[in-house]
Amino acid sequence: ADLNPRQSERLKHLPRVRSYDDRIVTTTATRKQTAQMVATVAAAQRSFATGPTNSPPVQFLSSNTAPDTAASVGAPALQAAGTTGTGITIAMLDTGFSPETKPKFSYDTWGSRVLARVDFTATQGGTVVTDAYGHGTQITSVAGSAAQDSSGNYYGIAPGAKFVIVRAFDATGAGSYSNVISGLGWIVADQAKYNIRIVNLSLGA
Repeated sequence: ADLNPRQSERLKHLPRVRSYDDRIVTTTATRKQTAQMVATVAAAQRSFATGPTNSPPVQFLSSNTAPDTAASVGAPALQAAGTTGTGITIAMLDTGFSPETKPKFSYDTWGSRVLARVDFTATQGGTVVTDAYGHGTQITSVAGSAAQDSSGNYYGIAPGAKFVIVRAFDATGAGSYSNVISGLGWIVADQAKYNIRIVNLSLGA
């Protein structure tokens, strides 16, 4: 559940609570690293828009993952054997997700694969449709981009998986433990509804 300040204070003083900590936690990528990543992706988009039609598809951050990411964990062999994540839902607890929607770059059909988007940051609420920081988009792309390069290799590890996007970090990449706990609470409560089998937490404290 999402805790307001009064509830957090009551929780802290409950006799059965052995440890209480609500420090700010941040995603592992720094804002500088994210800015560099966005610049790289923008350059790749410009190249693709003017280059040959068989260039690797670039979909803002949502498809522009490193070509060797999947290979580094042995994903191509599993994908070739038919293991693509189909039938599995991954919960991404991060900064949100912003897939590219321009027709020229929409090769992933993310829309049908994203089952739910919820926001647990302090300054937001309801459905999350953007990712001002960029980290969540990049990590979600690594996990499941279905874009392929000119050789037919997937950029993502599980291109057949579905996703639920749970925002717990704001536009600066920061959030509190309360945000994270609230997001995890939603994931647990809706696990059966969305067939969530994996939860991704790319964060540091």
